Amino acid sequence: CTKHMEDRDSFKLRSLGANENVVKRVLSDIYGCQDGDLLQMGLIDSVDEEELDVKVQNVKAEWEAIVPDFFEWFQKIRLTQIKESGIIVQRNLTDDIPKRFFTNTLELKHRLQKKK
Repeated sequence: CTKHMEDRDSFKLRSLGANENVVKRVLSDIYGCQDGDLLQMGLIDSVDEEELDVKVQNVKAEWEAIVPDFFEWFQKIRLTQIKESGIIVQRNLTDDIPKRFFTNTLELKHRLQKKK
């Protein structure tokens, strides 16, 4: 589920020495973020693989500068998972998967409360 991927990415970033600001920045690049009524879409919100690949290349230099080694890990591990299950097109192939998949409603509620 999205929440578990985000938690694992956060753990990976911290294990590479990223501070809280860097973790928040990279996670918002991947999963998007919400500031009041403004919703910033993330890599996971890409419409197709081509758009995702372009967006990933757009963050490469920044990520390599602020947290070395994460980009390489992201490409090997997380990008494949996002392409298989996270892109809107893939989610649309399965009617029972919402735009963002969370294991249950309680996890979604906790995630939204944490972001406030």
